[in-house]
Amino acid sequence: MTSSNLTQMLLGSLLDSPAVVEMASQVGGKAVSIVSEHFTFTAFEISSAYQGSYGYALAAIRLGVVAPAPSLVQKVRYSKITREFAQQIERQYLQPFVQQQGVEDLAVFREQVSEALLLFSKHKDGLLEIQEISEEDLAALISYQQTLAMTDLLLEQMSAIEQVDERLAAFLRYEGLLGNAVLFFFRELLRKDPRLAATQTALQQAKLCIEV
Repeated sequence: MTSSNLTQMLLGSLLDSPAVVEMASQVGGKAVSIVSEHFTFTAFEISSAYQGSYGYALAAIRLGVVAPAPSLVQKVRYSKITREFAQQIERQYLQPFVQQQGVEDLAVFREQVSEALLLFSKHKDGLLEIQEISEEDLAALISYQQTLAMTDLLLEQMSAIEQVDERLAAFLRYEGLLGNAVLFFFRELLRKDPRLAATQTALQQAKLCIEV
């Protein structure tokens, strides 16, 4: 995996409009020129947001696995947005996965997932750092990216830190869970930045995307 692969998947999650993809493909470099002018994030900023989103994602998945109904202590410890994502885990991911895989002891599986995610969350600084943002990377802002592919990239990095149990990997791949989580928190960390809003507005004014 290269830094560019990762960068393009992350940036591809920020402006999520099918109209962007269709229209931008018809106007060549115009959209990329607009993005280059307004989307002035540095590689360091994107790397920091990526590592932060990874940490939030593992915390939310872990919380959703061990505490489908968070206690008062957990409500104080975790942010509202983390709890909201965690509340999806039980119904949308864990229970369907358990039924599909025939997991016999759910309590043990919950504990195994929790312990493993806690371990990996301590090593987020070991994730691949983004060295530069190229014009090709910026073009990914107006391209569709699949979260399943993102999950595979993340698991590849996690495996370089510590061996990932096959069943844990299967769970994190289920419906793109890990990729969904990381991209969700990545968007949350950047969505209020005025540079992202300026990029969206400029594309809209150039009629290269619609307001979503």
